Amino acid sequence: MKRFKEKLKWTLIALGIVGIAVAGTLPTKIPVDLLLKTDKINIISSITKDGTVKYAYKTNQIEISPNEILDKRTSHSKTFLVESKKDKTIYETEIISGSPQYYKDENNVWWQADYATTTLDAFDKQTVSFIPKAYATDFYPHSGDGVIGNDNDSTWAAAHDTDPADSVVSDGTHNYIESEDIGGPRFRCSRIFDMFDTSAIGTDDVTAVVYGITSGAKGDGYGDSVHIVASTPASDTSLTTADFDQVGSVSFASKALSAITVEQYEYWTLNPAGIANIDGTGYSNFAVRLGYDVNNTNPSSSGTRNYFGMYMSENSGTTKDPKITVTHEAAAAPAEPDLIQIQTYGNW
Repeated sequence: MKRFKEKLKWTLIALGIVGIAVAGTLPTKIPVDLLLKTDKINIISSITKDGTVKYAYKTNQIEISPNEILDKRTSHSKTFLVESKKDKTIYETEIISGSPQYYKDENNVWWQADYATTTLDAFDKQTVSFIPKAYATDFYPHSGDGVIGNDNDSTWAAAHDTDPADSVVSDGTHNYIESEDIGGPRFRCSRIFDMFDTSAIGTDDVTAVVYGITSGAKGDGYGDSVHIVASTPASDTSLTTADFDQVGSVSFASKALSAITVEQYEYWTLNPAGIANIDGTGYSNFAVRLGYDVNNTNPSSSGTRNYFGMYMSENSGTTKDPKITVTHEAAAAPAEPDLIQIQTYGNW
């Protein structure tokens, strides 16, 4: 069996921008001596003069000093209680001239301020506002994907509800889902399980999911449809007959069998519930079911075929494999603190 197959499209879609960025395009390299001394979120302020930017940035958090009166601390000074008697109180203030040395953030935490310079161009490139990028990534199912079903039962209820099921096939290159009475009566009900390792998404926000399937054959005896639902097999990498009932009944997307063309990719765009089924830190598990199965509708015509075949991960290559294309974007960066303009006079 093939190993799990995954490829990353080099498709970057800048939000709010029409078009697609050229794959592999990198930003202009900034010389080492012009790199910021800190992350941009730590920058307190900046001032520009003749194309050069002097910026202040947070370094170490400042703890309260012995006998210091914190309420009297300013950006240039610390005040200490020297003596306190009934008739008098003596304070001593330590003043630092020139550029401010202390900075209090929006959480009332004090930081030591330091200073550095760079060019205006380098500063702008490194402090540009965070723009989320959306990535469209193809994920292919683990090789443990397969079909579980009940065959040749005397009633639809037995075919639809008996668990463990009659059989499981995890090494087929092309499997079938069925909801039919092929005559006798002989009822069949089967479901395909696809398990995708989507841990590469991480903490990104998922905004869209498209499910791709290539069918090799179909039989539409009842005017049926193909549905994508959730699945919860006991293992993310293998199936047993006991997983037959570990499927959802809420359809994430559906397509009529009559609208499906075999031997080409057909696509199902998942609804918000389907998007929510993506696990960015583990496996995202789905199942493919026919509408008669999802709705538990007894096949109405004995001897009429009703099935949908699809290529599996064991098929050679990936050109026909099931896949999910997940659009995801990095979560927005933390809000940057308002910059306070620190003006210094004379030499800067």
